Amino acid sequence: MNIYLAPFMLNRNVLKIFLDIMSYDCLMDHLSSEPMLGSLLSAAVILINNTRVFDCDEMQARELLSIARKHCPGAFAKLRITIHGQDDSIN
Repeated sequence: MNIYLAPFMLNRNVLKIFLDIMSYDCLMDHLSSEPMLGSLLSAAVILINNTRVFDCDEMQARELLSIARKHCPGAFAKLRITIHGQDDSIN
């Protein structure tokens, strides 16, 4: 039996992103030119204390990080930790 894996399914590292409401809203406000990322955030689940959680791959997380770097310091810090771990020396 041959199994076909679509290219987008190969080596996909899924990251779970947790954002507070202010960081989430800030990103949503700056994603008007990125409809795919906007729909990703729109699918976020609301947890206790209005924390938003969603899954994305590393490439999507890096795109969000780039936007957050310019506009959303709270989201930038949370995304950076999720992508890179606890290393504060990474910008």
